[in-house]
Amino acid sequence: MEEEFDHPSKALLLEDLEMGIYRTTHMESQAGYINESMPYGDAAQSYLQCLLENKRKEAFEIIEAQLEAGVTIRDIYRYIFQPTQYEIGRLWQCHRISVGQEHFCTAATQSFISRQRHM
Repeated sequence: MEEEFDHPSKALLLEDLEMGIYRTTHMESQAGYINESMPYGDAAQSYLQCLLENKRKEAFEIIEAQLEAGVTIRDIYRYIFQPTQYEIGRLWQCHRISVGQEHFCTAATQSFISRQRHM
């Protein structure tokens, strides 16, 4: 491209391409958003695992069990849904899950949120 492309922005374009190549080959390892030390970390990890395995019913059962145990819906959103969604985004960004898996996980969480609003 350097030899055959003639444009006033050529140097900038080549610099951007080099940076992109570097970033994709030297991916930074960002820490996950879920860990056992956070409130409801075990439940969040189990919920995420169920979603990644396409087990929507089992994921809902985890949330329902937390609600039955007295966890507030606010804490469910803050400590389970939010870090799970962040983690799903991170996994997708790192190419560890497909866009289809990301969509499934997000849709499942949205579905549960919709169910709670109508109860």
